Amino acid sequence: MLYRDAQAKINYLKDYRPPEFLIDSIDLYINLGDEETLVTATLSMRRAETGAKNNPLVLDGQALELREIGLNDTALKTDDYRVDAESLTVFSVTSGRSR
Repeated sequence: MLYRDAQAKINYLKDYRPPEFLIDSIDLYINLGDEETLVTATLSMRRAETGAKNNPLVLDGQALELREIGLNDTALKTDDYRVDAESLTVFSVTSGRSR
């Protein structure tokens, strides 16, 4: 298993920025299995009024395996997003429902 380093990143108030996106609701379905845990998350989000219209959506997460991603009830193609060890980035976000 991969865990975050013991050294936590220090966040300073001077570096704070309002969020680009606001989360209105989150629905989670969690299936605990013997070998793995499968989590399905459906988020209802909107771009903050202060957010730039073309900035990507960045979600933090570690030690996760992305199996499927969709936006506005449409599956995203691999060039629509990037997954790395620390985050998931969706490059082009339009209004509507996301899952």
